[in-house]
Amino acid sequence: MRTSTPSGADAGNQQGVPTQQRHGAEKQTTLTTVSGDQEHNTAAPDDADEQQGADDVLPDAPASDSNEVQMQLLLEQQQLEKRQTGAMQQLQDREKLLAEQQQQFEKQQEEAMQRIRDGEKLLAQIDDQQRLNEQKQAQAEEGNRLEEQNQAQVKEQKRLDEQKRAQTTEQARLKAQDRAQKKRAKELQKLELQCEQRLNQNMLEKIAQRNREIAQELEDNEEEDEDDDDDSEAEDGKEDDPNGF
Repeated sequence: MRTSTPSGADAGNQQGVPTQQRHGAEKQTTLTTVSGDQEHNTAAPDDADEQQGADDVLPDAPASDSNEVQMQLLLEQQQLEKRQTGAMQQLQDREKLLAEQQQQFEKQQEEAMQRIRDGEKLLAQIDDQQRLNEQKQAQAEEGNRLEEQNQAQVKEQKRLDEQKRAQTTEQARLKAQDRAQKKRAKELQKLELQCEQRLNQNMLEKIAQRNREIAQELEDNEEEDEDDDDDSEAEDGKEDDPNGF
């Protein structure tokens, strides 16, 4: 009896699937127990004639040959199942590996997307920070401008205060000068009055003196006139007296 077993190439192909699984509809093998019951059919359709011929020969074969064939078939069946189990395990391992790789890829993709989102968020934060820095710089420039303006105003106010103090000082000086002038004017007026009074007094004294002089002159003139009158009378008496001198 001839059986079909998968080759090593079929058992270790890149898909990890045995030839019997890939062509399960094409190949079958028949296993027969000692009692003659059919246990598993794995013979291929192409080998149907040879299988039939082998079945025709089996009844004539000795019992020892039948047991040997049966043991060989069981051994091959075990090897086949072992290869199938290994292939299935390889397939499962590959599927597991693919699933892990898929999960890893999805994880990496999610991490990449997260990094992209983080990068976009970071760029947005950088833009916001730059905008805030520009705003702070503008505020600082405005503050400097206002400070300079304030300093200019303080300087101008100081100049105005100094000017006001100078004006106040000048006004005080002018007031003091005016008071001094008024005081001087009063003093001059007083002096003028005193001078006028003194002049008037002098004039009055001079007038009085002149009046006294005039009175004295008049008195002297009267005395002279009296003397002249006396002299005239005396001369007149001499003229009247021939004996007189």
